[in-house]
Amino acid sequence: MIQTVLLFNVPKQKAAKITRAALPLKLRVKTVPKSDFAKTLGELAGISEETKLAYDGDGISEEMMVLCGFSDNLIDKLFFAMRKTGAGLVKLTAILTETNKDWNVNTLFEELKKEREQMAELKAKKE
Repeated sequence: MIQTVLLFNVPKQKAAKITRAALPLKLRVKTVPKSDFAKTLGELAGISEETKLAYDGDGISEEMMVLCGFSDNLIDKLFFAMRKTGAGLVKLTAILTETNKDWNVNTLFEELKKEREQMAELKAKKE
């Protein structure tokens, strides 16, 4: 699998900074248009057979990023480079896995939002 950064709902200027961060690491960056949100993450990453599903929803309300084929070390390098270029981090970030490769964009978005809420609740209980 080609190591790929999938971007969803990321403004063009920030996407350009992420691309600048990814180039020296030889990573492919793909900004996914809303019209492809019905496809699975595996399709978007190029590891699953493509379907001709069309998307007609509203999209997602926040930025999201999926890292495909990454090692822990490479994730750290990308995040460091993103900070260096001024892109900052994308709050909803996921790694492509066997479990989520068959999910569409909206399914992953909802799952990441749930996880963020659960983490906030755990943090609040600790305080």
